Amino acid sequence: MVPKGGTLFLLLILVCHSLGKLKGGKKRPDLSPPGFMDKATKLMLHCRDMGYTPPMMPPMVDAPGDSKVPDEDRRPGNNTFLSSFESFLSSIAPDGGKEDSRLMSDESAQMDIVKKMSNFTLFASSIKELQKENSTCYSRAFASPMCWKMVIKNGKRLALDEYEAMLWCAEPMLMAMGAGELRLPSRISAGQLEKLTNILQKVCVRKSMGHKTKVLNWVKEQVAQKFFDCTLSPEKRSIPKANPTKSAKQGPTRTPPTQDPNAGDSDPALTPCSSDLKWLNVKAMKMLGPCLLHVSKKDAEGLTNETLCEFFTSDEFKEGFSLETKITPPEGRRFLQKISDCFQTTDSFARYVERLGAVACFFKNPPKKESFAKKLLPELQECENRGSKKLKKELIKSLISLGNVSEIISEIGEDMNQMPHEELAKLPKRLLQKILKAKDKGDIKWSPRQKRKLFQTLLGNKVDKDVTGTELLDLQSALSGAPRAVFKNIDILEVLGDEDRLETCKYMKNWQKKIVMREALKKLNASELVMKMKGPLVKSITLGILAKAKLNSLAEVEGKEWSLEQALLLARRFNARDNKKFRRLKSIVQGITCKMINKVLDKDSMDFAQALTDAPQWLSKLQLSCIAGRLFKSLEKERPDYFSTITEEELDDIPTLALFSLRPSIVKKLPNSVCGLLLDKIAGANLTLVPKRAPSRHALTQKALLCLINGKNMSALSVDDLNSLGPLLCEVKPDQLALMEADVKKEILKTIGSCPPIRPHHGEEMFKIIKELYGDPSEFTPEIVTALGQLVLSKFIITALRNTPEIKESVTYILDSQFEISDAVKEKLFLLTTESSSAQRKKRAATRVPMEQQILELGEGNNLWTAGELLQITAATFNATVETLGAVLTFSTEQLSSLKTVAIEALGPVDSMTEDMVLQMGCINAAFSDAELKQLPLHLDTLDDIGQCAWNQSQIEAVWTSVAKRDDLTAASLDEAGMSSLDTFFCGLSMEEFGQLNMDNFKEALDSIGKIKCSLETTEKLKDLLVSVYGEPSSWTAAYIANLGNILVALTEQEWRSLSPEVFAHIKPTCIELIPPENIASFSVEQLLALGPDNAAKLTVQQRASLTPEKLAALEAAATGDSEAAQRIQGGAPTLSVEGISAFMKPFLFLLLGFLLL
Repeated sequence: MVPKGGTLFLLLILVCHSLGKLKGGKKRPDLSPPGFMDKATKLMLHCRDMGYTPPMMPPMVDAPGDSKVPDEDRRPGNNTFLSSFESFLSSIAPDGGKEDSRLMSDESAQMDIVKKMSNFTLFASSIKELQKENSTCYSRAFASPMCWKMVIKNGKRLALDEYEAMLWCAEPMLMAMGAGELRLPSRISAGQLEKLTNILQKVCVRKSMGHKTKVLNWVKEQVAQKFFDCTLSPEKRSIPKANPTKSAKQGPTRTPPTQDPNAGDSDPALTPCSSDLKWLNVKAMKMLGPCLLHVSKKDAEGLTNETLCEFFTSDEFKEGFSLETKITPPEGRRFLQKISDCFQTTDSFARYVERLGAVACFFKNPPKKESFAKKLLPELQECENRGSKKLKKELIKSLISLGNVSEIISEIGEDMNQMPHEELAKLPKRLLQKILKAKDKGDIKWSPRQKRKLFQTLLGNKVDKDVTGTELLDLQSALSGAPRAVFKNIDILEVLGDEDRLETCKYMKNWQKKIVMREALKKLNASELVMKMKGPLVKSITLGILAKAKLNSLAEVEGKEWSLEQALLLARRFNARDNKKFRRLKSIVQGITCKMINKVLDKDSMDFAQALTDAPQWLSKLQLSCIAGRLFKSLEKERPDYFSTITEEELDDIPTLALFSLRPSIVKKLPNSVCGLLLDKIAGANLTLVPKRAPSRHALTQKALLCLINGKNMSALSVDDLNSLGPLLCEVKPDQLALMEADVKKEILKTIGSCPPIRPHHGEEMFKIIKELYGDPSEFTPEIVTALGQLVLSKFIITALRNTPEIKESVTYILDSQFEISDAVKEKLFLLTTESSSAQRKKRAATRVPMEQQILELGEGNNLWTAGELLQITAATFNATVETLGAVLTFSTEQLSSLKTVAIEALGPVDSMTEDMVLQMGCINAAFSDAELKQLPLHLDTLDDIGQCAWNQSQIEAVWTSVAKRDDLTAASLDEAGMSSLDTFFCGLSMEEFGQLNMDNFKEALDSIGKIKCSLETTEKLKDLLVSVYGEPSSWTAAYIANLGNILVALTEQEWRSLSPEVFAHIKPTCIELIPPENIASFSVEQLLALGPDNAAKLTVQQRASLTPEKLAALEAAATGDSEAAQRIQGGAPTLSVEGISAFMKPFLFLLLGFLLL
């Protein structure tokens, strides 16, 4: 609903006129929060990303002192009146805002509005009206930063209903704040306290531990003041102080993190609370809500069972703890035990199980009673800890044994895949169809075997041609288990007209989508297909089809999610004609190359940078560096000393992400007057696009620390001070951390524990600090382990931890959020899983017998069993764990040999194995000999399920020969879907057979073929085929380079040298690792610099060893995004602008003049 009315229009005028200069250049009073436009813009962009439609933007008159903004490309976020809030004028003013906007040209009207800004009641009333109108997401987002400022600084002046409305408005801002930005009022009325804590509870569900700690400490202090007439804070134990003076170095708009926003208010002195204050009463717990789960161990132990039980079972806690709250194993176990003690019987506990929320994830041995199990199982749906997976499986097994399976299906949900195969097969067809269609069941992750079984159960009795497209798509998450013949029955026009059915296509395999696309081209030409295609099928449009499409405008392709390869082709096509429609590109942004970026005009560079950084999900690290470099070049043309004299207003215009591409020498020169805004921008930054070793990380961290220290010692910094660094807190060096107070270090280590893994050369220094604070790792408690997070994964700590179930639970909790795990951590996890105590370790036999639960828990870690230990697996254990073992990609030849022996013992001889067994065994199939593989019932439809296993060339050829014979295939008969579904076994074709391939089909299958890894000889043959189709590599564009993937490995030294540097950033990272070192050595300095951070980081030790010192320096510059180093390597210092040359030459001109006058 679009809000209307003069009151709401006044609200936006009030907000907007706190932002800029008044007519005539007069500076407005300091009313808006620092970085207001940056914050408001981010919140509005979030609305856009969530799918809200922006309000229409009618033509409007120029803002005073501002130049006209092009109608087609306005951005909320530019520091001008018009671009700041034009979307609001259109949504609020009854006539589009034209007449009201003319008021802005009158200076007296401006001054009057600024005065009205001090009328907070008027502002609050406007927000209440906005709330009543059920305003758009954009309106609320725009006003949110100002509303939060009003809550913090002027909350006591508002009536309770006004305060509540202001909180509603402020919530988006609150949820977007970093922990360092979050400042809460020290004094607040009881009524306002209840309202504010209701909002803060959401922080404990969705935000970081730093946020939660701050909320907990604040609520604890408020409870002490309100209910115990004492204070836990030393500075509140005396008569309040006068207003603190702002530091000039901090900048004029920033409130230091530790400063009380209401410091000037007067309250009676408070006496200190006793050290053993039992503050967790029922009222306190009600205020905390989900935050209660995060109280300290000491506070939790001080909570009496009577008080907790009264709260947990009260009507005021009907909603219970949130399922979304992420809690640590020690927190979960602690509260589960206390809550369990509230109930004498299973039935009485069962009545309240639904209130457990995330606490339920930590049950070990729950009651097996059916009524209890039925209520507990749905509570486990959101659990992500590894122990919950075992629990779910046990509960399902228990429920199945107790009665009719059909009756418990609704409780099983996404865990349907945990049901035994025989029980799944017993379910009635109608019930299975209902389960698959139910959206509330989510994406059930079926195994390949289960998918095939589901198809056979539901549609297997039909002839392929009789299976309708509707029936096929009703398989939903089991769709990829259907055979190729039935996909021809999907009517693409029918699918495109049904959003639900279209969304189901995401479950298809790549080769299945290719069949659908081939059938679609029988009804639509290339142009129609490109323009009409949407949803999950868009990325299946090949470059060949896209190139054939006759596209005339960006409108024909915008609003779709294109792949990188597609975006490279489209960006090249539309760049010349639509180079000013930056915001409409969206996913096509991926295809904008640095060469294109460098052609952006100076006058467009700021808008270009803002537009592209507004959608960082589509940018690469290299693109960001090029965008920032182009912007900085234009700014320094404007003023050579731009950054050393930059104002807050100018800094606010620069996208935050771009700041991380500033040269360290420039960062050092940033004036202290912008410190406040710089810290505010940094606090909310996402550093995903900043190379891990980028020099700007260190430079900005040091600058931020200098801003915070402001003449003080490092030891004087508080936790709030350091949290205001946002993600740069992860960059603080151990030697700097060592200078801080012990309590500060402990809190900061908790935050650093959630950072990406620390740099190796910092590991030992960090370990010394941790050991000083917590003692030897062998004595660490589970609480310490979870508090330190990824810091315990250091080789200095992980190996010393005790092998106990509690420590294991804490370690796996940390590992669940890690993407890269070191060998030391893998080995420790293996020991924690197989040796739960020191006693067991001492009793360890020469050979262990892998048990069912151990195998299921270890997953890929099963590769750490010895071949002899794997040989001890019993037939029963193998049958129960075969799919887990079959999913391991890294078994050695010896380990696979042992598993083959066990498989034959459990399943029978190779020649009697069924297709069902083959699907179950997965990568264990790679253990069979060439002759045995020819006996296995392998088929084309299922080869891609085992394509990533450890096959040798002889096995690959044997599988292709066997499948070709069994499925009546020839190389000449393979279409693009057939080539794609062969996966790695495409490498098994003979040189003669490669020559028989249909080249049109080959081109359409290249996106799949480029992902496989063939032998060098085979890859060279594929490259020769490419040259025959596309011409010499020197003519290949970035789009085709990206599409060809691993085939590029076969290029010769001369062919690599012939490639344009522009394409090197788009070589697939998997290909980089496979290029022979001698070919890497042929890369020029320019080509190495063009690799970009991600590709440069992929080079192996052997590849690096082949490079000259100069080329190694270029590679390092590319990997770190070091623009200064890149410029030196390419031929000297950064180029000077005209003004810079003039300034540089003046001393020499004077010197020359002096000589002439002698």
